[in-house]
Amino acid sequence: MKKNNQNPKRLTLNPTSGFSLLETLVAISILMMTIVGPLSLASKGIVFADYVKDEITGFYLAQEGIEAIRNIRDTNIKNNSPWLTTIRDKCMDGTGTASVPCRIDIWNYSDQFHGLEKCPGSCHADKEREWERMKVVNVGDSHGKVKLYGYNFTDAIRGNSSAQPEDSIFSRRITVTPINYSNAVDSLGNRLTLDQLAETQFDLSGIDEINVTVEGYWSRSS
Repeated sequence: MKKNNQNPKRLTLNPTSGFSLLETLVAISILMMTIVGPLSLASKGIVFADYVKDEITGFYLAQEGIEAIRNIRDTNIKNNSPWLTTIRDKCMDGTGTASVPCRIDIWNYSDQFHGLEKCPGSCHADKEREWERMKVVNVGDSHGKVKLYGYNFTDAIRGNSSAQPEDSIFSRRITVTPINYSNAVDSLGNRLTLDQLAETQFDLSGIDEINVTVEGYWSRSS
């Protein structure tokens, strides 16, 4: 049996093989950017989603106002009434020649004024922040909840729900501007005759056309 005279191998630690403080900081920085980047993007996505949701709601509330005015006009014509009945009373001055800001509560459309009424004093101002806020209430059944926007909610509208209307972030104002063709001319530049004007006028006040503008305003703190 031979004696093994080989020297045993020794392991030595190289003190220079570890991470320096600078390398550690760089690694942590890269890790932080990897985590914070997607989180920041997700946060901005949530904020943008809320903005888009409010914009869509505001768009449909404005469209609802225009459709309501059009429906009142069609109802008047169907009932053989002057086409501006109620519209002239609630959205114009006493002479029927100037616009007066008004609003409509679509949930009270069945009343004699179709839910149309002159704006309260604040609605006349140009400062949107002073407009009266619309109310919102959640109604529905087992199929899901639906948000309704308006001003005056009754138990019949809410389906006898215990939910109480709350202030929403939306305000809406309708402006109806009368247009008169008294100074209109034909394709040759000639003033319209009385007979031609009579063919264009469907209202006793002589108003031939109206321009309907619906303004919506909302603000979100976040």
